[in-house]
Amino acid sequence: MKAEKKLQALNSLPNSGAEPKDGIVQGTPLWQERLDQMLLVEHLKKKVMVGHTAFTEATELLVEAHTWLVKDSMLADTFALCVARVPASQHDRMDMLQNALKKTAGDLKIARGEFHDYKVLKETQRQAWIQRTVDHQAIAIRQRRKDDIMMAFRYRVQQDRSNDLEGANYALVTRVYSLEAAMMSGQEHLEEASRQWDEQKAALTAERNEFRRLYEKFLKAHEQAMADLEESQGTAEDQAKMLQVLSVEKHRLTGEVEDLTAQKKAMVKQLADLRDEVAKLKAEMRRLGAQCREGEQATLAARSEAQTLRADVRGLEDILPAEGKGPGRPSLRRKLQQCALREAQLLDLLQVATLAAAAMRRRLEPVEGAKGQDKSGMLPPARKLRADMERERDEILAYAREKEAEAARVKLEAQKTVLGIKTKCDKDLHDFKTVGLAKITADFEAQITSLTKKNNILMAEVAVGDAIGPHLPTLNPLPSGEEDGHDKVYCSSCRRAIVFEGPTHS
Repeated sequence: MKAEKKLQALNSLPNSGAEPKDGIVQGTPLWQERLDQMLLVEHLKKKVMVGHTAFTEATELLVEAHTWLVKDSMLADTFALCVARVPASQHDRMDMLQNALKKTAGDLKIARGEFHDYKVLKETQRQAWIQRTVDHQAIAIRQRRKDDIMMAFRYRVQQDRSNDLEGANYALVTRVYSLEAAMMSGQEHLEEASRQWDEQKAALTAERNEFRRLYEKFLKAHEQAMADLEESQGTAEDQAKMLQVLSVEKHRLTGEVEDLTAQKKAMVKQLADLRDEVAKLKAEMRRLGAQCREGEQATLAARSEAQTLRADVRGLEDILPAEGKGPGRPSLRRKLQQCALREAQLLDLLQVATLAAAAMRRRLEPVEGAKGQDKSGMLPPARKLRADMERERDEILAYAREKEAEAARVKLEAQKTVLGIKTKCDKDLHDFKTVGLAKITADFEAQITSLTKKNNILMAEVAVGDAIGPHLPTLNPLPSGEEDGHDKVYCSSCRRAIVFEGPTHS
């Protein structure tokens, strides 16, 4: 505007107060006040100029009217009427203002009615839209609930199927481990039996060969003695002396043989005891091996269960966005579980509230003709029965809480006991593997070494007997027999049988 431009031009002058230091800035109240003053001054100037123009025109008209009046005096009345008449001011016509006000009020009323109709229309449309949205949401929520139920049912079926397959797999794995353990035990038993049979067979073969050799030696010695006897036939005194010497030697050798036989029996008994002890140790080792295998099976089962639990934990973990940033969101299974749990809780609460409201409504209904009712409409016996039932309920709840705490404590103690037993078994197994097995092996090797030494001593003594056997000049003939189905020879002096599986000379 012109006034605003003029004010800006004035403010652009130095020391005009338009600078920030002068406290007058465009848009401030002081600026608006000055602007209003300048607008008022401009308006008054405009009115003064309009009035001055009107007065100038009136002066000219008066001069012209005076000229006409001088020319024609008959115009004096008309001149006086024109000069005396003052027209009404346009600003003082209230009827025009009233009409304009009525027209404006009518327009305003019409506008308000149209606006009210517009609001009613929009409200109706909004209500219709809300109703359509509610109907759509009801259908969508029902369909979504069905989908959620089907998804939960599908997940539950898959979980049950997975649990069944895991159980079957665990049973098959356990069966395979048990069969492998049985096969390994049977294989070890077969190997041990084969080894014992090979040892016994080798011992029997060596004993048979030894007896064959001894029998052949005895036959050779007998033949040599008979030949010496035929060669040394002489006087009766020489024969008596020789018989006496041979009898003494025979008695001495018989005593030695009896001693050696007793020692052999003792050694055989000791060897049998040692074999029994070795068999017991082997049985114990097999038992410990079975325990070790069972421990390995238990460890494998625990590892399998731990893997299953870790898989379940990974399935229950929150799912992060693809970029790996931002807050995680729960998995679908957790959402379904939470929704199902929340729905079950709400249904339970709703059922409990419904039952409580129905019970309260029944309690509040007064009984006609009954006396002694309280404000809730309950009779004294009913109040007493209710108090007894509430007390019994509180006692049952307290007992249930105690039993629950005791069950939790027993469970914790059982877990600690099982953990202690597992730790002790692991420690005992480790001690047996590191100390006990080495000790048993050392004892067994020491016993085998002792038996080997004693066997060597026995063999040396037998070798001594074999060495002095040929030096005996005379021996009685050994008769043979087949009473028991075996070739036997009997000594005529000691009447002991010597079993020989090979051919004999009759």
